[in-house]
Amino acid sequence: MSQYPTDNKHNSEGTSSFQPSGHPNHPFPTPGYPIQTTLPAGQQPPIYSQSQQREQSINGQSGVFIYSIMYRDTNTMLRVDIPKGHYIKSKGGSMVAMSPTIRLEGKFKRGFKLFASGDMMYTSATANDADGYIYLAPPILGDIIPIHLEGGRSFIVSKHSYLAHTSGVQLSVKSQGITKGLFSGEGLFTIKASGEGVIFVSSLGAIHTVELQNNEEIIIDNGHLVAWDHAVNYKIEKAAGFIASLTTGEGLVCRFKGPGRVYMQTRNPEEFSSWVQGFASSS
Repeated sequence: MSQYPTDNKHNSEGTSSFQPSGHPNHPFPTPGYPIQTTLPAGQQPPIYSQSQQREQSINGQSGVFIYSIMYRDTNTMLRVDIPKGHYIKSKGGSMVAMSPTIRLEGKFKRGFKLFASGDMMYTSATANDADGYIYLAPPILGDIIPIHLEGGRSFIVSKHSYLAHTSGVQLSVKSQGITKGLFSGEGLFTIKASGEGVIFVSSLGAIHTVELQNNEEIIIDNGHLVAWDHAVNYKIEKAAGFIASLTTGEGLVCRFKGPGRVYMQTRNPEEFSSWVQGFASSS
């Protein structure tokens, strides 16, 4: 499988054209990358060197932190450069590699958990004596994107989509209420991210961004939700033609009303898990 999202089309002459993630229709275009390459039928795209692969990455900065999101969008990995005296926090078990100058603290082996008390467990990576860096990745195949928080803007994040955040971002548990919690597939709690900085979220599959205008609505299956603007109004509804389940949330959707931004993932983790289990049991 190619490391880059492609838009494969076969023309009448038997050639296959592909557009790397830098093409204009991609939500994160990469300046300077070739828009389209035409290959003879049956020929595979070239294998790029590490430096060329990094051209596909999202590079950015939040305050003193410099980050790079590379190998998008199915085998994505995040690198954050941490200046001396600063730290980031991340989901437990997400560390891939780090410089010797980074010190990890926290019960990261137990992962990221939400409790009824509102406590959250995560790993703190601090550059104590010198500048350092850390590589992070989620456990599933998918993408990573940064959400920059500024000007008092807050986001609600699925507890399964959280990956990391920089210092300056405050995380708190947001109760959805009994009704929303039972039907949303997210349990009683989601994560509210506020403050100043950047929070990194991950997905199963690619991440699609929806910009809702004033009073514009969209209905999204709750299993495909990644994050949404705190200002967006939403409610839980039964999907027409489905039989709802109180325990799994099957047949239920979230109706969002703008203005605001919603991020959704192209694959549903619960459905994917069920497919894997079914495939394994039948083989």
